[in-house]
Amino acid sequence: KKAIFFSRIHKKKGLLELVKCWSKLDPDGWELNIYGPVSDKKYFALVRQEIKKKKIKIPIKLHNPIYDFENKKNIFLSSNLFILPSQSENFGMSILEALSIGIPVITTSSTPWNILNSINAGLVFSFSEENLTENLKKIFKMNISEIKRMGDNGRLFVEKNFDIKKLIHNYINFYKDIIE
Repeated sequence: KKAIFFSRIHKKKGLLELVKCWSKLDPDGWELNIYGPVSDKKYFALVRQEIKKKKIKIPIKLHNPIYDFENKKNIFLSSNLFILPSQSENFGMSILEALSIGIPVITTSSTPWNILNSINAGLVFSFSEENLTENLKKIFKMNISEIKRMGDNGRLFVEKNFDIKKLIHNYINFYKDIIE
């Protein structure tokens, strides 16, 4: 089973806390792949140091950032879980991308994705290392069909609420109402 962190490498994204929690849990049969451009080199050095000092069954893998759409899509398609324990996020496009492909999301209430809990498309919690650990435990106790069901719920939510034709229609109506 594969989990991905796919975001800019910066302190506010909660990557160091994710690495600590992951290492503490050392989930059997799961691998964590980290992708993203480094915007804070000192912070990235701390993350790398934390990864190196932990001896876990399946090592956490650091990858170069991916900008090519097809490569990114293939990475998402080969993953079972998307994790972004961000301390601050205005939208979280990568969360939407993960949901659109059918990948459940673990994120924080510091993102605008609280709805994921109510539609069973992921887990959203207040940012803390303890809360992240508890929510990872919940996912690791699930079987693959439960995780897939969460992903399917997310995909259906995106299809219903982010269809481009519907969005354009809503914008047109919005501006018509303003003009009239």
